[in-house]
Amino acid sequence: MQNEPEMAVTPGVPDELPAKERRKWSFRFGAVEFFYWFALAANNYLTVFLESRGFTVSQVSLINSINSGVAIVSTPLGGTIADKLQSSRKALCICLICMVITFALIPLTSNLVILGFPVMLLFIVLGQFFRGPTWPLVDTTVINGCNRTGSFYGLVRSAGSFSFVVMNLILGSVIVEENSYLTFYVLAIFLLPCIWYVIKLKPMTDIVQHTSSKKVSFKDMPFGKLFSNPYFIAYLIFSIAHYVPQICINTFQPYLVKEVGGNMALVGYIQAYRASFEIPTLLLSNKLNKFMPYKTMVILSTAFYGAQALLCGVVDSFGMLIAVTTLSGIASGFTQAGSARFVLELAPRELQATAQTLVSSTMSVAGIIGGVLGGLMIESLGIRSFYLCTGLMMAVTVALYLLSFPFIRKVLKKEFVDYSKVY
Repeated sequence: MQNEPEMAVTPGVPDELPAKERRKWSFRFGAVEFFYWFALAANNYLTVFLESRGFTVSQVSLINSINSGVAIVSTPLGGTIADKLQSSRKALCICLICMVITFALIPLTSNLVILGFPVMLLFIVLGQFFRGPTWPLVDTTVINGCNRTGSFYGLVRSAGSFSFVVMNLILGSVIVEENSYLTFYVLAIFLLPCIWYVIKLKPMTDIVQHTSSKKVSFKDMPFGKLFSNPYFIAYLIFSIAHYVPQICINTFQPYLVKEVGGNMALVGYIQAYRASFEIPTLLLSNKLNKFMPYKTMVILSTAFYGAQALLCGVVDSFGMLIAVTTLSGIASGFTQAGSARFVLELAPRELQATAQTLVSSTMSVAGIIGGVLGGLMIESLGIRSFYLCTGLMMAVTVALYLLSFPFIRKVLKKEFVDYSKVY
């Protein structure tokens, strides 16, 4: 196949692209989002799969904590490598290819035990190691590409939410605990077209972002510019604080389904219902941003997640659980619309991928904390009290983050700088 010619377009000047070219790039960006989230929907069944293999709640918590631990390393590492290569696309390709291999090997080794150690656990951990950087790398690649081509990111990203809904409906109708191993094959197979479209993004996403095409060494990368920004540090802390309860909500949701009398495998239907509420928020994101900054979207997202957690503590039927999930759907829509773009406001352009993956790695830190504490709390207090506690944690987190802005401005004497408007 012949390489496509480099586009003669100046970054940040989308009007130079004809409408036909813009539609072509919008389709490709949308295809990346579509197949990535179509595949990632299957990752929600890890807890169900481990339960089917006889693992206890405590063991599942430990495995999830280990997965989060390796992602703490892999996620910022992937972003730093992407910035070193000056291409989030290249780093993304490497991670996706490794994911295909490792996830396909999980069910193939599910009955293989060496010296009492289940070999599949090694590939589960490796799969999560490579998965860690992919979400922020997809965001960085697609958002920057949309900015350069004039594509509407909200519409592009909604393709991923739509595919996530579809795949969860499919999985919810065919997957039970006994055949949950099939989800790993699903994930690996549908990442293949995602990789294909990521490769085809090269002519636009690999346009050099920096003023010089000279390769940058790790020691010359301006990390101090990022870490001396108190607004970025505050957002990192906020991310850890709200991801702890949020990850707990998602990780242990199958047990709540079981508590209210449903089959654990029905989690697919819940995820599909939740994701369907992301789409209208994403499609309206440009209009929302005219009167609601991305920072506000992020804060509202956490508030809605907290409200969902509090209500989960009192639900007594699967129908009520589905209804309560509406709140997390709206919350997720605000997250998808605002989180990644807010990070681009906080980070200098030459460290965008690093910043995105650092924020994403806070999910891994939170996963370790939440995985350990969540398992202990559920076994000692019960699933309902656990959800009430997570809701209260989120309410406190929102209040403290709102207070951080006047503190930084008045006490630290630092004004907010929007890096997306600096260049």
